[in-house]
Amino acid sequence: MLARAGLDLAADRTLGHCTAEKSSAGAVAPLATLKEIEQEGLCARAQRLGTLLRTRLETLRSRHLLFAAVRDLGLMLRVELRRADGAPAARRPIGPSRPP
Repeated sequence: MLARAGLDLAADRTLGHCTAEKSSAGAVAPLATLKEIEQEGLCARAQRLGTLLRTRLETLRSRHLLFAAVRDLGLMLRVELRRADGAPAARRPIGPSRPP
């Protein structure tokens, strides 16, 4: 939805594939979702939990050479695993496999 009708330069066309495009009913769900995220403090919670998880992963990193790096943005975390020789530890078992 546009704030002013004069800004709608393509009133006769649908541009892209946005659910809320030119539809007040289609805008209700995304706006309700954003309101819920804000009211429940979900961004701040993700930041707190991400900090807690990063702290615990950094503790593991200090104890295990396999953990080369930990990076985060809220609850999005990346753990880089490397072998002792510095090569990536991808697609290779790091210990005995568990029985099925």
